[in-house]
Parts: sequence; structure tokens; C-alpha cells
Amino acid sequence: MALDHGRGAAHRRRLDHVRVEGTLRQEVRLPRLAHGGPEHLDELPADHLALALRVGDPLDKAVDIGAIIAPAQLQKIERLVKQGAAEGATLWQPSWACPKEGYFYPPTVLTDVAPASTVAQVEIFGPVLVSMTFRTPAEAVALANNTRFGLAASVWSEDINLALDVARQVKAGVVWVNSTNLFDAASGFGGYRESGFGREGGRE
Repeated sequence: MALDHGRGAAHRRRLDHVRVEGTLRQEVRLPRLAHGGPEHLDELPADHLALALRVGDPLDKAVDIGAIIAPAQLQKIERLVKQGAAEGATLWQPSWACPKEGYFYPPTVLTDVAPASTVAQVEIFGPVLVSMTFRTPAEAVALANNTRFGLAASVWSEDINLALDVARQVKAGVVWVNSTNLFDAASGFGGYRESGFGREGGRE
């Protein structure tokens, strides 16, 4: 969730350094992105996000996206992306081809996504970013919570007070502010709704 208007360049620099891990394990995937208006994608172009990521051997530290875990999952990703485009989303993918050996899928961005769209409501478990817009922080929270899931979320803003206020309202097991995929052994981990019940780890 990117809250600031007219500050897409700063978010672009941050997102460039967010590595996409876990397409091999299928545990961490590119999520839904809600951002504060169409001008964000003018400054943070979807094709830039897709082209900035490198696909290849997951054991190579220079690679951002590894292989999909199984052929059935690759087919599911392909089906959901096609369904999202058929339901009105704009599809962004790089022009280069993925490695032929292995089950790879290119980094994909879907923009102009409606909140009721299938790709906005299901877990794709692949390198696919689903983008939606909002006008107010309250609308951003409503979009973030309009899901059956709630494992993790990330709030981005240069206004730390706004970010902390919004983070408290997001129903997710972990909510990061201006960061992602950071964990502390002293904090419990778990999800909301269909993402799990209860917590593990943290204080005994």
C-alpha cells in the first residue's frame, strides 16, 4: 500500500530493492498493491517494475525470481493472469523470454484492477503484482481488508504518523512500514482469516 501522492520516485527506488523471494517455495509472492492515484503509476511505471526483475536459477544471488514449484502451479498462474486480463485489467510483462528449462513465469503487473476482480480476491502464488487505486487512507484500508486472507501487508509513506495509523487498521498477521519481509524472533507470527489462526514464535 503506497499512501503518498506525487512521491512515486521514492517508492520506485525502494521497490527496486525489494527482492522477490520464494517463487520456488511458493510462500512469498508479489501481492496486491493499492496506491494513491493514477499518477503513481506515471512515476512508477508498471513495465519498469517488470523489467527490473531478473528470472533464473534461484541459487544465483543475482536472480530475483526463481522457478515455479510445479507445472500445475505454473498453469494456475497462467490461467489467473488471463482471467484478470479478460475481466478488464491491463497486463504488463517484459518482452524478453523466460528460461526454457524449468517452470518459469515472467514478472507480471496487472493494473486497472477492480476490487471485485478474481485476481484481487485470490492468492496467485506467483510473480504477479495486482494494482488498485484509492483516494483516501480510509479507502486504502477498506481495499486492504477486502480479502479472505491476511498473512502480511506493507504500508509505504513518507508520513510516518499516517503510515502507523493505517498499519494499525490493516487486518494482517504482519504489517511492515516502509519495508517488507523483515522478521523478529521475539514477535509472534500468524495470519488472519484463511491465512491461519493463532500465532507461533515470540514470547513463551
